Amino acid sequence: LDAAAEYLSLDEPDRSSHLWKYTPWRRVHPTGDISSIPDVETPRLRLVGLDGGDAPEGIRLEEGVMSVSGLPESDVVTGSFLQAASASSQWILRIEPGFSSQHPVILDIDVNGSSSILHLSLDVGRLSELELITRMRGSGEWFGLLRTGEIGAGAILNDVVVCLQDEGTLLRVDSIAIGRDAQVRAGTVSSGSERTKADLRYRMGEPGGNLRVLGSVLSADSMHIDHHVEIHHDAPETFSRLTWNSACGGD
Repeated sequence: LDAAAEYLSLDEPDRSSHLWKYTPWRRVHPTGDISSIPDVETPRLRLVGLDGGDAPEGIRLEEGVMSVSGLPESDVVTGSFLQAASASSQWILRIEPGFSSQHPVILDIDVNGSSSILHLSLDVGRLSELELITRMRGSGEWFGLLRTGEIGAGAILNDVVVCLQDEGTLLRVDSIAIGRDAQVRAGTVSSGSERTKADLRYRMGEPGGNLRVLGSVLSADSMHIDHHVEIHHDAPETFSRLTWNSACGGD
């Protein structure tokens, strides 16, 4: 089955599942009609340096999708839905082996408009070193972000995802494989969107990997923010730590 056919063959996920205990699927579907895969737009992307100028050589965006073996298994409902809906909105963020940047590189995602979606494949070359800040801004009603990819052997990556949406719903799924001896700090800063559902999964399939997952969440007024994190230690001599901080106010 292709992704669309697979999604349409599925039943609504059971609320008894931990993933769906706090946020039912229909509440984060772009229309609420879970029997449909609506047409959605592609957000505007910009890859820039910290000063707003061009990103350094060795890191670039390319249209397309990258096939990666060894990814952690994602939820079949959100995985198939996001793959189907993003069929015409697929980009690869390619980082050359040995690339190094002293300053952060920023991927700006403009989510203005009604509904938009992006499938971003991360191709982080071996022995590269950088801080990547993915920044989502705008007033779109719904945004879907599917991130898949692989962190190459020996790479050092600070991967920070910042949600600054003015309103609307964010559906985010990460499925990332971490290579041998790679060091990864995966940070989430969430202070926007009225409703967020995030499913973040990492697979440490090679020895020597080191992963820290950090979350900082600010929920105000009637915001509903729901994060699910899984770290799979499939290889020996791997290390991970999860630290999550939140502040809540309002309803």
